[in-house]
Amino acid sequence: MQMEFENLLKSFTSYARSFQNESKDKNKLFLLKEEHSLRVAQNAKEIAISIGMSDEEVELAQISGLFHDVARFEQLKLYNTFNDAESFDHGSYALKVIAREKFLKSLEPAKLKTVLKAIFFHNKAKLPNEKDEKKLVFMKILRDADKLDIWQVVIDHYNNKHNLDNNIMTLSVDTKASFSPSIVNSILNSQIAKSTDIKTLTDFKLLHISWIFDLNFKKTFQVVQSKKYIEQISSFLPDSPELDKVKKFVLDYLLEILN
Repeated sequence: MQMEFENLLKSFTSYARSFQNESKDKNKLFLLKEEHSLRVAQNAKEIAISIGMSDEEVELAQISGLFHDVARFEQLKLYNTFNDAESFDHGSYALKVIAREKFLKSLEPAKLKTVLKAIFFHNKAKLPNEKDEKKLVFMKILRDADKLDIWQVVIDHYNNKHNLDNNIMTLSVDTKASFSPSIVNSILNSQIAKSTDIKTLTDFKLLHISWIFDLNFKKTFQVVQSKKYIEQISSFLPDSPELDKVKKFVLDYLLEILN
C-alpha cells in the first residue's frame, strides 16, 4: 500500500508548489508548510510503527500527516496569516480543500473517514467523545506528530535559522517579555494553556511548552527528551523565578512519564 502514499505525495507536492508565485518572503513560508507536512507524515509513521500498527494503518497515519495542513496554503495566500482567528479554522477547512481537489478519492470510505477525522481534530482544543478506539488512536498520532515538528520549527525560528516573517510565525503577538499568570497556572496544574490567554511572545512560548500535557505516546515523549525541546524553548524565556518553576515542573513531568 506504500505506493498509495507515494502517489498522494506527488499530488500534494504539486499542489503546494503551485503557490510558489508570491514574494520571496511569502514563498519561504509556503515552503515551510510543505516541508512541515512531510516531516509530520514521517513523525506519524514512526509513532504508528512504535505502537505496533499494521503497514496499512501506518500508511493511513502518514497520509493524515501529509494533508493535515493542506489549508495553510490558501490561508496564507488569501489572508497573509497562520492565525485561524483572523482567517479560518485550518483543520476544518482542510476537509474542503481535500474534497475540492479530490486528493483522497482513491481511499475506500472507511479509511477516508478515519483520515479526515484525524485531520479535522488535529488542531482542536480537545478530542471528541469518539466511540471508535481506532479512530481515536489516529487522531492522537497526528496531534503528537504535529507538535513534534512545530516545536522544532519554532525553535529554529527563535534561532533565526530561516529568517521568516516574525509576525506570521508568532501570530503577531506583543513582543513584551511579560507573561500571563493564567498560563503559568495552567501549566502548574498540568493543563494546556488556553490560546485565548496569549497576550505576549512569552505567553506564546509557554503555550508550546504546555503542549507536553497533550501528548499520547511514549515514542513522542522520548523524542521530546532526546531533542531537548522543553529546554530549548525555555532558553528563550525571560529570567524569572516563576518561569524557572514552570520549566522544572514540566521537566519533572517528562521524567515521570518516561520512568
